[in-house]
Amino acid sequence: MEDDRIAFIISVATCISSHILMGDGGPAKLFADNLDDLISGGTVKMAGVDFGIDFYLDNISNAPIYSMNKINCPVLFLQGTADTVYRCADAKMAYELMLKYNPQTKSSYIPVEGGNHGLDNAADEAAEKILKWIMPIILNRRL
Repeated sequence: MEDDRIAFIISVATCISSHILMGDGGPAKLFADNLDDLISGGTVKMAGVDFGIDFYLDNISNAPIYSMNKINCPVLFLQGTADTVYRCADAKMAYELMLKYNPQTKSSYIPVEGGNHGLDNAADEAAEKILKWIMPIILNRRL
């Protein structure tokens, strides 16, 4: 978002909020539940990885949702409909924010019916959707 040379962004399984692992309470809950340990320099596991306080603070207060208004290029939010409710919500929310703050970018939200988190079960369909979306951008941009 800080580089004018970027022509477009493709976001698959969009994660703009701190909804990571919300089924387990997410980073905000882990942060709150373990604040004393984190403040004293300890770490807390999330998704099997130890993270210190800086990770949790960054995830909670600097999540990309707070910077969507700074993106000035088209963004394709390509989202599998079989992904988690949190990823689907993040993709739709990100798209709506782009429409609100940066309608000139002509960003798009394209669902991939039955696609999973990384769209590996619908790779051919995802590739077709990407090419159909990206070709007009490429053809109309001077690189």
